[in-house]
Amino acid sequence: MFSYKVKNSAVATATDTNGAVSLRRDVCCWERALSTWGFYPTAFRGEAAVWSGLSSSWPHGYIHTIGEKGSSRGVSRIETNEIGPVKLLALAGSLRIGSLNKKLVKVAAEGARKTGAQVTYIDLADYQLPVFNQDDQDANGVPENAYKLKALMKESDGLIIASPEYNSSIPGGCKNALDWVSREVPGEKVLECFRGRTAVLMSASPGRLGGLRGLVALRSMLQNVGVTVIPEQLALSQADEAFAADGSLKDPRRQEQVESLGRKLAQVAARLKD
Repeated sequence: MFSYKVKNSAVATATDTNGAVSLRRDVCCWERALSTWGFYPTAFRGEAAVWSGLSSSWPHGYIHTIGEKGSSRGVSRIETNEIGPVKLLALAGSLRIGSLNKKLVKVAAEGARKTGAQVTYIDLADYQLPVFNQDDQDANGVPENAYKLKALMKESDGLIIASPEYNSSIPGGCKNALDWVSREVPGEKVLECFRGRTAVLMSASPGRLGGLRGLVALRSMLQNVGVTVIPEQLALSQADEAFAADGSLKDPRRQEQVESLGRKLAQVAARLKD
């Protein structure tokens, strides 16, 4: 979360999430801070008034502590802390060792970590599953690896997924894993590991479209099982030439674009979690 601390003064100073822009507002009390910054009351915690921010100058969905209840203190400085305990799960839809999408999702995961989010990266190749067959489930139950994936998803607030395009759709290994974790088990709500989660999608491909068509199918599938998929996405074309030896993107602008997707997901997931 971003927490805004109040001190005795009439000036509010803040920087944006990248630390790049300094903003100043003259305010004489927390009532004026309310109208100046566009914060709206949501709750009281002890002596402090807590507001949810919807300012055009700030990302949405953070907590702002403006002043003590009933006081007319001015705001001298608005100090930012990193986003709170948001847990994200990062994975690629490809199983192969040298996957470009595994490289891509790690870049986005790093962007999310820079906000303070807790990001767990997993490789679907470590969670081998049989091709889904209802008869198999009826005879043998849900495989252990499906339970492990379910647990990781249920512990997470959001998903960072980089998936290649296989014949204009979702790769078989990725779709199969999602099919298995969708299976309802005793003591679990329907689609529990999907509903309430937020996701960001991206793809990487040597082709000119960058895997874009596969993201259409993946977005549709995830939305239909209750995942909120943010509008922002990225399809990285000519990805076979895009990465440096250390896994970063050679083009700094592309590196920033991908990291920004991770940051955006962390911000949205934090807001929806609250």
